[in-house]
Amino acid sequence: MKLKLFAAPALLALTFASASAQTSSPFGKDSIRCIENLSLMTSYFNQGSKTGNFKDAVGPWEAAYKDCPASHVSLYVYGPYIVAWEMAQAKTPADKKKYFDEMMGVYDNRIKYFGNDEQHPAYYIRGRKAFDYITYIDQVSTADPMKKQAYDWLKQTINEGGADNELNVFYQYYLLSEEMFKKNAVSNRQQFVDDYLNVTNLLAKRVDQGDEADSTYDQLKGAIDQDFGQSGAANCQTLNAIYAGQLEAKKNDADFLNMVVKLYDMADCDNSVTYFKAAEYLYKLQPTYTAACGLAAQAFNKKDINGAISYLNQAANYTKSSADKSNIMLKISSIYNKRGETGRAREYARKALTYNSSNGYAYLMIAQLYANSARSISSNALVQQTAFWAAADKAERAKQVDPRCAGQANKLLSIYKRNFPSKTQVFMQRQKCGLPATQGASYTVPGWIGESTTARFNK
Repeated sequence: MKLKLFAAPALLALTFASASAQTSSPFGKDSIRCIENLSLMTSYFNQGSKTGNFKDAVGPWEAAYKDCPASHVSLYVYGPYIVAWEMAQAKTPADKKKYFDEMMGVYDNRIKYFGNDEQHPAYYIRGRKAFDYITYIDQVSTADPMKKQAYDWLKQTINEGGADNELNVFYQYYLLSEEMFKKNAVSNRQQFVDDYLNVTNLLAKRVDQGDEADSTYDQLKGAIDQDFGQSGAANCQTLNAIYAGQLEAKKNDADFLNMVVKLYDMADCDNSVTYFKAAEYLYKLQPTYTAACGLAAQAFNKKDINGAISYLNQAANYTKSSADKSNIMLKISSIYNKRGETGRAREYARKALTYNSSNGYAYLMIAQLYANSARSISSNALVQQTAFWAAADKAERAKQVDPRCAGQANKLLSIYKRNFPSKTQVFMQRQKCGLPATQGASYTVPGWIGESTTARFNK
């Protein structure tokens, strides 16, 4: 949470003194005492923010919060930190619960007195309240294990603030919805699907605004898309049961079709007649990223490889999202890989990384291309095994940039390492194979791979 600290208590006091001269003062019956407490609170808070100890700020904050709650927004910016510190010092569960309730009340009063602030309106404040609820509720109560209260607040925040919300609002809301789905998939499936669509649509809207500072929203959308696709919430059987019967009646409803096509794409339902029809209808109404992806899947299903690649390239042109473009390039890479065109497959995997350097699955694609083509780089069996050095490098890199693919990367690494050449064999055949016999020595894998790597051996 970013803090907007005041530079100097003296400047703060001048600001308050000027405000107190107004006819209707928010500084209570004793405006001088209120201003003094606000000034002391700011000074002690600034000191405490350096040490993590807000003991000295407690007294003046409590006094100002009680006597002049409408005096200044700093009461509510600093208040949650001060109360959280008090909660950490509490010795009994009852005291911790008391401070937790007080913290929630601080947010309620901020909405009451400063909810019309243009920079930080009520929905922003409610989102921050939800964050602290998520952080502290498990310490004081077991009554809401799924944090449903925070979910409800974040839902209201999203409904009011739309795409203008903080990044963490979308992230936490999606996580809470996913947890409820995991707890009871039957009851909460539709809710999770709806929440996913709402969140990603708003993130896409934020990205479409074109502000470079919003690149993190694009990254979050890509991560949520990947996670949702693996969640099992939208499987082909479920989607067909829900949407097959609705399609003809809504074939001119672009919003409906876009939603359907997006869900099928996320679920990897690349052979569904409903999916293909929805994509066709949508493409006629408005060529979009999701429609082009659907038509690409249809073309691939008909073994029209060139058509599939053409539609995927169109899809990349229809989106401003770097994450979406990266995923498109990876799909094209996969198509070339299936055709046995390893060079083109690597080319598009690298393009995927230019759009999203954290796309670990692009690195895994390259790793598998190297491992699967080991025999093509040399007629010497030991030299062929060096392809697994390069493959292991890419799998390791995938784990570093993208924790989501760590499990798959580790499985591949265990295979690749078993295929490293034997140090004894290399030493005995070093004249013939030309490999370095020293662990960690630099080496360039020959053939089409051409990657610089380091020597590693099995015993």
